[in-house]
Amino acid sequence: IRKAKTIAYLGDNSPNSSTMMERFKTYAVERGIKITSVDKFDQGTQDLTPQLLAAKRANPDVLMFQGATTPDMARGLRNLDEIGWDVPVGGSLTMTALYGPIAKSAGPAAAKHITAALQIKSFTYCAGDALGQSDYSKFLERLKKEEPTRFDQLAYSLAAWTYDSVMYVKAAAEGAGVADGRKMVDWVENNPGKVAAITGPGYANKDTHFMANSKTMVMVEDPGSIRSDGLMKRAGC
Repeated sequence: IRKAKTIAYLGDNSPNSSTMMERFKTYAVERGIKITSVDKFDQGTQDLTPQLLAAKRANPDVLMFQGATTPDMARGLRNLDEIGWDVPVGGSLTMTALYGPIAKSAGPAAAKHITAALQIKSFTYCAGDALGQSDYSKFLERLKKEEPTRFDQLAYSLAAWTYDSVMYVKAAAEGAGVADGRKMVDWVENNPGKVAAITGPGYANKDTHFMANSKTMVMVEDPGSIRSDGLMKRAGC
């Protein structure tokens, strides 16, 4: 995926995916990657074959697949397998956050299409990084102590994002000096990278309201392989 010269994009019609689609097109141009096709599908659609066949005809090196739900992501992978298109697939954060249920629903053969997926940098490791020392790993240890019987059923990254969202509200209220939504937003936008968080510093600004950016996001090559401290191996290291 890292050596791709041409790339196709397929995403659902959710507001998040639509925003990501526009940013993807800009980013691809910045990196000198040719976009062969950009397409979307309705959330909950029962067949992504038409979109996948259209993308296949453009013959991209890589297919970037963006979706928000387990059924949609699993269905897309199964449809890929059904049409016999053995293209490397780069998945969205949904692919890493919900890899377990996606792979289970898609089945082993279809899940093999997942070549890489987007992940929060603080949820990853490089060779030589100490075991269990990251803020995320320590958060998981605390979470396991709080929910020992249900821990294995939790979506760990979603739990971390939820925790961070509360911490951002707290930091914004304290930074703005008042619990006023507009003033809190202004403080966040004017203080990028100032809030320490498990998911990494937030870089929202007046142009984009996403806390994450290229500084806090990376790719992992195998979202199905997780180290004992909950981290995935970062691509390229």
